[in-house]
Amino acid sequence: MGLQNFKEEEGSVLILILILMSVGIILITTMNNIIYNTSNRVVEENERDQAILLAESALEVGIREVQNKTIKLGKGSWLSLNHGEGEYKIDTKLAEGDYLIIRGSGKINDRVKRLMIKRKLKKKEIEYEDFSFIEYFDGVDDVEVVDANQINLSNAATIEAFVKPDSNLKLPAIILSKDGAYNLGVNSNGEIFVEVYTTQNARNAKTITFDTDINQYDDWIHIAFTYDDNRNKEQAQLYINGEEIASAGNSIKGNLVSNNNDLIIGACEATEYSNYNQWQGEIKNIRVWDIAQSNSDLAENANKNITEENTAGVIYTYPKNQWSIVNGDSNSAEINLVNNSTAAGGTVLEIKNQGLYFKDINLAYDADKIYRVEVRIRQAEDANNDKQKFSIGMEGLDDSTNLVNIKGFDSHEGQYYMVLENSELTESDGWKRFVGYFSGRSLDEDYINSTVENNPRSASLLRPMPLHSEVDYIRPVFIVNQDNGNGTAQIDYIKIEELLVN
Repeated sequence: MGLQNFKEEEGSVLILILILMSVGIILITTMNNIIYNTSNRVVEENERDQAILLAESALEVGIREVQNKTIKLGKGSWLSLNHGEGEYKIDTKLAEGDYLIIRGSGKINDRVKRLMIKRKLKKKEIEYEDFSFIEYFDGVDDVEVVDANQINLSNAATIEAFVKPDSNLKLPAIILSKDGAYNLGVNSNGEIFVEVYTTQNARNAKTITFDTDINQYDDWIHIAFTYDDNRNKEQAQLYINGEEIASAGNSIKGNLVSNNNDLIIGACEATEYSNYNQWQGEIKNIRVWDIAQSNSDLAENANKNITEENTAGVIYTYPKNQWSIVNGDSNSAEINLVNNSTAAGGTVLEIKNQGLYFKDINLAYDADKIYRVEVRIRQAEDANNDKQKFSIGMEGLDDSTNLVNIKGFDSHEGQYYMVLENSELTESDGWKRFVGYFSGRSLDEDYINSTVENNPRSASLLRPMPLHSEVDYIRPVFIVNQDNGNGTAQIDYIKIEELLVN
């Protein structure tokens, strides 16, 4: 009986051991699976991270080379040290607003990973023109000094300026001054004044003052002083916003004083004005004429594109208009600055008839960067001959600032129109915004031309237009009413930006 009981107990122990062993095996297997899966997941996560890093590096390296569908990283390259060896293939690449989206597959450790990368493109502005020709003066150290020994007046003159004072302008303040000849400013009472010296009162200046408070104006103020010694009376007048508001009668006589002193915009050197503050606010369309403008002349010319070169009687303008025109074959272009409340700077450039218009600046060109050009334009009046086409882009220049077109020739023709090329707009289209891209260099004329596609014709972010290999500088250019159209086009702004991958 005892032996039998022992054997039964021994059998029970064996069964328990077997059960425990089974449980142990299950636990070990489970733990192994857990360890294996965890390890495998870590490996996969590492591979995924590598794939993403590789994709990002591929994006940064290959963004300009759209034709380059595959980027390989082998042993020894600095990228492979950071991202691992492997291959990234670009499957699709598209632009969406300010983002560049790439879908593709990265091959890491012989395992293919599919992923999508979305990268925001930052923009760094390198040139902007809204045709307002406005300069801001901060009231501290913004002063324009002009060697003005040639800006002298005699027995007739017009001095005019548009000003927009800051709300915290400190009075009194000087707008412009030629010491010993003429001064324009605002006194401590907020009254606008013009002070002039003539050969009959060279020691004691004569002043015309407008009895008002400059702070009552919340927009641009057009100030104009005219003088004509040949008049029998009222030789000198002061106009505010086209209205004659003060006159010196015949108390100012003789020729205006000429001297070699500088013309200073925003301040004054004269000791009697040492207590005057510098100008704080905006200034545009300063013009000095050697003729006396009538009231109607002032109104007609107020917003015209006036320069010393295109207008008789003008001897100085500020700020300088850096844009130059190349006329069409028949009709000469007519250019005006037109107020427009919807415009970026409140003013648009209006051109009637065909003209090629370029900004006379030299911006350094870095072919390793991507550039974005944006414009806002419209056809304000259709041409009678249905020729109202636009071409907008860049002119290229070499290291000697000679023009370099697509063929490498020194010519305005055949330049780089990556925003619009020979594209038609009509009056009914209204305002339109267009964007084009350029980057890199090429000697292949056909390839350069092939990057401008679609309708309207422009170069995309995915296929930016390369410039000729000899181009070292760039400048904006546009043609309106192409092929000698007689319509009227308007340009709101043109902006050039460098794209940065973030």
